[in-house]
Amino acid sequence: MRVLVTGIGGFVGPHLAVELAAHGHEVWGAGVNVPRDNVVPAERVILGDLARAGQWDRVLGESEPQVVVHLASQSHPGVSWEIPRETFEANVLLTIGLVQAAGRVAPLPRILYISSSDVYGIPEDHAPLTEDSPAQPANPYAVSKLAAEHCLRLYAGRLGMSVAVARPFSHTGPGQTARFVVPAFARQVALVEAGRAETLEHGDLGAHRDFSDVRDVVRAYRLLVEHTGASGVYNIASGRCVTIGAVLESLCRLSRRPVTTHFDPRRSRGERPSAVQGDASRLARETGWQPQIPLEETLRAVLDEQRELVARDPSLASER
Repeated sequence: MRVLVTGIGGFVGPHLAVELAAHGHEVWGAGVNVPRDNVVPAERVILGDLARAGQWDRVLGESEPQVVVHLASQSHPGVSWEIPRETFEANVLLTIGLVQAAGRVAPLPRILYISSSDVYGIPEDHAPLTEDSPAQPANPYAVSKLAAEHCLRLYAGRLGMSVAVARPFSHTGPGQTARFVVPAFARQVALVEAGRAETLEHGDLGAHRDFSDVRDVVRAYRLLVEHTGASGVYNIASGRCVTIGAVLESLCRLSRRPVTTHFDPRRSRGERPSAVQGDASRLARETGWQPQIPLEETLRAVLDEQRELVARDPSLASER
């Protein structure tokens, strides 16, 4: 199957390209960055600002995909408070541009839209969230993702296009920027190991989150690509809930030297402890997907990558 992956140069794109290629699919990529490690042949990577007029027509015309996996987005909830306009342009208008352009080609490609579990917000109880749980977005990023879902269904319905929506819960792994919590902690552990930091600074640790390995998540995307009858919403979640504090403790245990931790109020969001856990039974029923990679293995891989980055770059510091 010929699959176009938008946002190919981001965190998830290269992992997805490897997963798809390993199962015999012809992978094309589009976005502003070249994917890591040359995972897609250069002649199948279409670079450019997808928000520019005519770019979607060019990308779809060159790649002629059977399926589009739409990853391209502004993906950081915290940053969305600072740049709401850019977040809505990247997450809503870009998606509308894609589906409009897709409606002008024949045959119509299927679209797998990568949304987010953030659309559910923070539930009042600790019950696992299903696809039928109410959407209660709590930040501009989540609102933009939910709006993009609605716009995609609206346009696809008029065009007779097949659309599925994936809502992944928290996921991490090699390649994720240190703006996110797991690589941020791992970066600091690596700096302590290298003697370039004395303590690991952290904010609130009480939140419970459902973490998956990015390699498990892209396997779910690949199964949804291959599931030609996929439609509606699919949660992607491990079904396990751990505290951010437990993640930090695990990374400290993996450290090669003792790590002293310190609460930094500047890193605190001042929010009440919350719990977010996903239910991916629909995905399991329709595709057979199950998470396979233990969290500790994921944390070790992230820490090893941060060790390499710290060793290569003497100026590297932790990110806030």
